Amino acid sequence: HTRFKCDWSSDVCSSDLTFLSIQYFSRVACYASTRRDTPRSMNRNLWLMAAAQGLFLTNNVLFVAVNGLVGYSLAPLSWMATLPILGYVVGGAISTGPVAASQARWGRKASFQIGLAVAFFSTLLAAYAVINKNFWLLVTATVISGYYSANGQLYRFAAAELARSEEHTSELPSHLNLVCRL
Repeated sequence: HTRFKCDWSSDVCSSDLTFLSIQYFSRVACYASTRRDTPRSMNRNLWLMAAAQGLFLTNNVLFVAVNGLVGYSLAPLSWMATLPILGYVVGGAISTGPVAASQARWGRKASFQIGLAVAFFSTLLAAYAVINKNFWLLVTATVISGYYSANGQLYRFAAAELARSEEHTSELPSHLNLVCRL
């Protein structure tokens, strides 16, 4: 269940999805422990994906906080205040299939760009809904932004694919070498 099959020379790794991010962080930690010039030698795209993941997670926290308050101020009934947040979650669940299909058809880069375009469009729609005090349009905008959520969930897996292979793990102490080989 937790076994990894890795071809370290070609950077191709397959594992259970739940353990892929653990593998990514262990590989980055192993790489950082063996190289003095880690920031310069790491793949530029890896740093960009890590930044995108950080921004995505920050977006989720702000999204929940702000939409709860905006939903409360616009909702016709107080119990409906969190419907925009529910819309974001449901939109993300509904969008997992289309996101997977777009990544399979056009690749990760194009799919991530589509996700960002959808995020921009849904943000404009949500702003328009708030300005016009239209609660149901806000809920619709958050359902649409769920596509971005489903897309952003895959940033960490793309970053894991970009992590460089480990060349010097044999120089590590045995307990670190074991962790790096997971």
